[in-house]
Amino acid sequence: MFYHFKDYFILSLIFWLSAFFLFTPQILVIDGIQYYAPVRSLVIDKDIQYDNEFKEICSKDFTPEVKETSCTYYISYQTETGHTRNNAMFGATFFWLPFFVFAHTLSFLFNLPINGYTNLYFNITLFGTVVYSYLALLLIYRFVKNYFDISTSLFAVIIYFLSSSFLFYAFKQPASNHGISLFTTVLFLNFYYLIKSKIKFFWILLGFISGLMSIVRWNNLVFVILPVKRLVLDFFKTKSKKSFIHLFCFSFGFLIAVLPQFIVLKIIYGVWVKSLVSTTLQIWPKYFFHIFILPPHGIILWTPITIFSLIGLIHLFRQHKNLRELLLVFWITVFFLSTFEYYHGGSSFGIRYLFGMTPVFILGLASFLERFKLSRRYYTLFFLPFIVWNLLLISQIDKNYLLLAHFQSFKEMFFNQFRSWENLWNMLLTRL
Repeated sequence: MFYHFKDYFILSLIFWLSAFFLFTPQILVIDGIQYYAPVRSLVIDKDIQYDNEFKEICSKDFTPEVKETSCTYYISYQTETGHTRNNAMFGATFFWLPFFVFAHTLSFLFNLPINGYTNLYFNITLFGTVVYSYLALLLIYRFVKNYFDISTSLFAVIIYFLSSSFLFYAFKQPASNHGISLFTTVLFLNFYYLIKSKIKFFWILLGFISGLMSIVRWNNLVFVILPVKRLVLDFFKTKSKKSFIHLFCFSFGFLIAVLPQFIVLKIIYGVWVKSLVSTTLQIWPKYFFHIFILPPHGIILWTPITIFSLIGLIHLFRQHKNLRELLLVFWITVFFLSTFEYYHGGSSFGIRYLFGMTPVFILGLASFLERFKLSRRYYTLFFLPFIVWNLLLISQIDKNYLLLAHFQSFKEMFFNQFRSWENLWNMLLTRL
């Protein structure tokens, strides 16, 4: 990965400078408790009963609005097995555990409270999201530069990173699982596309990675289409025993990885399989334009850099035939979300269900840069407004987190951008 040390150094420098100015290790929304509670409960309480975690964190750090709605809803509800409801996928727990255990060890060694609720626990555990986001950024670059020249790839990754929800979910909402989710999906793509040897162990490992990314976020399951399609088509085309064995190996690895999610559902809800999202599906893509250009959460409104990514995907489809199946997965995801009444994911910076598609957006941006051959010297000037827009929008959210769910109109959001300079300077300068 580190053959081109200079490129990775530049990426690392930009990432960690951004982390220094933006990282906020706080649990500010109810989803954060749902992801954090299993980690603390497993290590401290040795169970998965989350009643005490919800009560403790809600009582300290949340706004009255959140306490009266989300906190009350979860604390007052008991499942049939006597457990507190938790609608979060369980996968992030495995990725946060090493960081939480490290904080637990430090607390023990320095005679600090070992209750799982101190700032030390929060800071170190949520810093795990930053680490996985960093690894995701490096893996995205590694993936993209296999299809574009190094300069184009580097610029595309940096520009999109600074101009999109990547910054927000890596640093301003680390209590969510989006940074971890992105890491698992990019790890999957690197394994699937870039590793040439396809021995049995490869398929077991790919299946395991596929399972992990699926129990981090359920919508990542769409990527499993790629290897399953290849293996099934190979089997019917060749009638080869080898193809069947590889499919079995992939399935075995996948089932091993997803088994903990089934066990947790059985313990909490008394059933092995349960939908953790309450919504209504349409039979037609009712929300297609809402996803892209309509308020309140259209991705082009929130992260306008995606305009160039979407244009570039057309060129990508024509020039890179081996990536067409990945583009198909992207549009399947968009179509499915557009039938989904909860397509925006509630409190969301744009469309958070599409955050896992960040590698596709960056591929599209790299394709745009390649196709229109913009001069390298003008890259910064051309895309600087999109970076500034993103930072101003993050500063709006930083001042009032409820805006994630309650923007009255795009007009309000747009004009508030021009009033957010003071918020931006305050947000950045408080770290100095």
